[in-house]
Amino acid sequence: MGHGQRDIRGSNDESAAPSYSFGQKPKPLVLAFILYIVAQEQRKRKQLTSLPQVYHQDTAENQRIVSLMSAVLQRKYKPSLFIGTRSFLNSSFAYCRLAHTNYERKREILRMPRDGAQIALDYESPTGMNPNFGNITDQTIVLILHGVNTDTSFGYMKAIMKHCTNQGYVAIGMNARSYGNIPMKTCRFMNSAYTNDLRSTVEILSNRYTKSKLFLVGFSMGANTLVKFLGESSDNLPSNLVGAVSLANPFIIQHSKLKFPMSNLMTAGTRKHMKSHAETIRQMSDDSVEDAFKKATSFRQSSSLSDISKYTSPFMIRNSVEYPYQNSIGYSSNEEYWREASSRNYVANVSIPLLIVFADDDVLTADSTIRSLGACLSNPNIIIARTPCGGHMGWHTSNWNNPFGSYCFTSANDSNMNWSERTVTKFISAVLWKGNNELHESDGSWQKIVRDSKKNGTEMAKTISQNMKSKL
Repeated sequence: MGHGQRDIRGSNDESAAPSYSFGQKPKPLVLAFILYIVAQEQRKRKQLTSLPQVYHQDTAENQRIVSLMSAVLQRKYKPSLFIGTRSFLNSSFAYCRLAHTNYERKREILRMPRDGAQIALDYESPTGMNPNFGNITDQTIVLILHGVNTDTSFGYMKAIMKHCTNQGYVAIGMNARSYGNIPMKTCRFMNSAYTNDLRSTVEILSNRYTKSKLFLVGFSMGANTLVKFLGESSDNLPSNLVGAVSLANPFIIQHSKLKFPMSNLMTAGTRKHMKSHAETIRQMSDDSVEDAFKKATSFRQSSSLSDISKYTSPFMIRNSVEYPYQNSIGYSSNEEYWREASSRNYVANVSIPLLIVFADDDVLTADSTIRSLGACLSNPNIIIARTPCGGHMGWHTSNWNNPFGSYCFTSANDSNMNWSERTVTKFISAVLWKGNNELHESDGSWQKIVRDSKKNGTEMAKTISQNMKSKL
């Protein structure tokens, strides 16, 4: 080839060819795919955004409470993107939720008078108040019960406690027996039917803090225990116990109905929890109890919660459902245990204002709660709030300041409250306000709010009645 001529044939020199990185060319496609996913998610959220359905008997007291809760009950429920629109993620982030760290707690160990078991109460107080159980004078107290396989150290418990203290209330997280890293003093684990631990705790707090109003808040299995206790003790409740909230309550206990994956996760968690107390069981029980414990914690012999309760129910602690609520030991079968544990059988007897909250996509409790609506609505003291989504104890919602929801909880700002936390604190405020006669008489603006509330409550009651006819 002559000098100065250019070889137009293909060259083996790869450096001469233009180079492209792997990610350059597909960028528009990736961006388009992301925009498509976000658009689909926005569409899904729009479909799930709606007013909560509210059911109750048409009484002046219920109308007043519901009207004073208009900030949550008369405002559309808007789930957060991606997390709030999916039941499993919603539920998972309730457990895994990042919790704030700027709090101080004090722990009190209570010995149960009926059998000597120990439980732990974790106190958290409003800003500027020493969180010591000896410093409470007349502040409102909120006693909060956790769900199965968790305790007060979990994110959803820390969140509700912090937001209660932001409202000026003293929050007390109750760790059930065998939970909260407390050594067991008996070989009897917590179970869904036994209410004497809660009964004793309420008696101790109400007698100690006679000037304080007391509220109960329960999640999941803690809510079931709470409602069962209120129904059993309807005629024997302390006068300063004035209201309660039940969140994601199963109402009907029937472990054989649980489905994958929740059944497997809960079974694994229960086995792990029981194994953490294996040394105590070996030291404090006879051969029959220890043998049942080994079977209940065996992967091969206990592949479900139904299997676990089959082995443990003959040795469970229980109490009579009538005064004086005497202790006894054991059930003859799973069916007897499930029947006695189901709070649906007691909800009609609840004698104080009770707010029941559940989500339509809660795979653990929605079906059984819907089947329990008749029993609940036979009681004039009960208000039910039903959301289109929320999962099991999730209720992650979004707002202008927090579009991706409340699952990333790093502060105590109102924008980081999920829907259930806001609803709980609004209910407590409404119950307290409706009884504040001095404020009604002295504050003209408050009287106007009450008059408007009654008017809005009447209109709301008509709407609720129509909704119930179409939904039930």
